Amino acid sequence: MPAGVSSLWATPSRPESHFSEEELADSDRYHRPLRRAGLLGLSTKVLLLCVAAVVGGFAANRWGWRSWPLATRAIVGSSLTVGAMRLPAIVVDAWFEFRHRPAVDPDGGGPIPPLWFAGVAAVLTGGSILLVATCALIAYPLAARVERWPLVVSALMTGAMVAFAVGEGSIRRLTGRETTIPDDGAESDSVVADVMALVDQVGLSGVDLRRRPAVGVADQPGWRPGVIEGVNAYATGFGPNRRVVVSDALLDEHPDTVRFVVAHELTHLVRRHLVVQAVLGMTLAVSTLLMLGVAAERRWPWSLIDADALDPLGLPVVALLVLAAAAVSGPVNGWVGRTHERVADRGAISAVGALPDDLARRLHITVAADLDPPWWVRLYTSHPSPSERLEFLSRHR
Repeated sequence: MPAGVSSLWATPSRPESHFSEEELADSDRYHRPLRRAGLLGLSTKVLLLCVAAVVGGFAANRWGWRSWPLATRAIVGSSLTVGAMRLPAIVVDAWFEFRHRPAVDPDGGGPIPPLWFAGVAAVLTGGSILLVATCALIAYPLAARVERWPLVVSALMTGAMVAFAVGEGSIRRLTGRETTIPDDGAESDSVVADVMALVDQVGLSGVDLRRRPAVGVADQPGWRPGVIEGVNAYATGFGPNRRVVVSDALLDEHPDTVRFVVAHELTHLVRRHLVVQAVLGMTLAVSTLLMLGVAAERRWPWSLIDADALDPLGLPVVALLVLAAAAVSGPVNGWVGRTHERVADRGAISAVGALPDDLARRLHITVAADLDPPWWVRLYTSHPSPSERLEFLSRHR
């Protein structure tokens, strides 16, 4: 194995070599209940989808729902599916927001108002039902008339994703979600000036940045599960919309941390990681659609509940098959993501040097990272574990 590849995949050290026992205990106290809640929510979601599938099949055959108009069946099937998918997530989010987070982070601010939480959950659930029902009204008649419908749906999905990728940056700026750091005002802040200098740097990893990505600043309230403070940055966009978005909270961190994080995200753009992940995501999505097409032709597993594969009342079965496909493809996505993260760390080290150990430790603790994740979390996650990442940085100081 080449030296570069072997260094990327060196065996990670145990967290004890980089984090104190108290830090590990605090991380475990925060993340262990989250992991249990996530597993319980997933198993409940699968159980509810099975119940919804049986109800849909029973109602279609015993109660005559199959004779209802297509729009009505689409709404009913979408409500059964989205309800089964969303209810466990809403319960877990509510438990986190009103019970878990105040207990582990009493100084992090109070929970959001219950009425606001309920309103957001209702709007998201209702919007999801309408979206799924609309897609069902388009997809099911298409599947009934077009023999190669998975390929047609894949083409439509690809076009929609390309359109979103091209326009999402403009949409975010129009809605005020992001503001671009102006070139003429960068000199007023040394950290921002350094950030802009990194953006202008040519050949960050031996590749010329022909399109200069903007660096945006986005608000990160940090109330979602798994994040206590809004210290975050990410690379996004394609073509002229390529950019690195950094949160306001990140700009308050040590200047060396800001430089390293931005250089890391710029490497993602230079190495075309977003393009690779988009192609991989579309490949897995098309594979899932082809799998659904084969299953629909054989009427399995719809035949288990005496349901019609081309009836919207069988949407819960579709959701179960998609979950099964995600369980299989998840490790592939995780492996590609972790590889990209290591390459981006190497690019940041080449540009600004390795982040000092104390700053790297502070960054992982600030964002409430899981300092010692179990093997099944490592299998699906898109980022190396904190211990593995710190070990990689220490070898390049």
